[in-house]
Amino acid sequence: MAIPPCQYGELRWQEDGSFDYRTCRIDVESWARDHGITDENLLNFKQYSEDFLVETIQSQVYGQLSGIPNDRKFHMAKLYGQLNSAYCAGTPVNRRGVKENQMYFYWERYLGTSAWYDQMQAILKDVGRDNNSLSLKAGADFPYQYREEKDSSLAGGEEGEISGAQAAEEPEPQSEAPEKDDASGPAGETKQ
Repeated sequence: MAIPPCQYGELRWQEDGSFDYRTCRIDVESWARDHGITDENLLNFKQYSEDFLVETIQSQVYGQLSGIPNDRKFHMAKLYGQLNSAYCAGTPVNRRGVKENQMYFYWERYLGTSAWYDQMQAILKDVGRDNNSLSLKAGADFPYQYREEKDSSLAGGEEGEISGAQAAEEPEPQSEAPEKDDASGPAGETKQ
């Protein structure tokens, strides 16, 4: 939550084992209004925080780039800051559009073998889709088949009875762990 856009994840499990995930932003604007805060940065926090992140990253990158004309360096650093902001927000970016951008060409030309360029490539790999929501359906999206536990009364048997099909599905009981010697503590440590 410390990095703009200051969001957290919400995970909702469904009774069938499916789940939905989405990000939620901290609503600083409403909090500021509700508490009579007049600081414009807090009243417009969404835009302020996004600009702050881009400018901070841009400044850090700009300071690390050398041997590049200042006007190019400024715009290269700004592109990096914008990509980093989208990455932190989980929002998609048009990768083709970025790669057709003149500033991207300068990144390749001047810094194509640098750690900064490699980091930018990693960001570009990840920002091709929206990472702010995800829904997975039990039995369809999981790598294994989800098996819902059935109430014995629904299976048509008496309380405590298990049908033949259910018995076949029951996992084998795990063997109990060997008993520990009284002289040993946790993880086999010898007691003093």
